[in-house]
Parts: sequence; structure tokens; C-alpha cells
Amino acid sequence: MSTNCRWEDKFVKCPFYRKTHPNRIVCEGFAEGNTINLAFEDRGEKMRYMKKRCEDIAGCQLCPIHSLIEGMYNE
Repeated sequence: MSTNCRWEDKFVKCPFYRKTHPNRIVCEGFAEGNTINLAFEDRGEKMRYMKKRCEDIAGCQLCPIHSLIEGMYNE
């Protein structure tokens, strides 16, 4: 997790989450040194996604990014 934590970070349960920006969620990427960015139209949409997918262990399993990254580790 980023050393420049935002208040939203403390609620996140997803192991692939890295940090957040006003309209983006940054997750672990497919190779060392890169990340995947989920961009949203507005902060409210981002916050709804985070609450549903990033802050809930069961919700993480339904996130397509979580599934892809987890699949990499399971190969």
C-alpha cells in the first residue's frame, strides 16, 4: 500500500489494491513496476465501486482485476 495513504485506504481488504486518486483506483499490475488503473467518471462512482469490491473480501472475488491477478499467482 502507498506510503501516502488516503482515508479510504484503511477500509480496503483487497490484497492487490495499491492506492487511490480522486477518480481512479490503482491496483497491482501484471509485471513488476506496473499498475492497473480503474478510471471512473466521478468520485462517487469510484467510492461505490470501492465499497462493493475493494472493502469486502467476498466482493474482491467478483472484481475482474482481482480475478486476473489472482490467476497469475495460481499458475
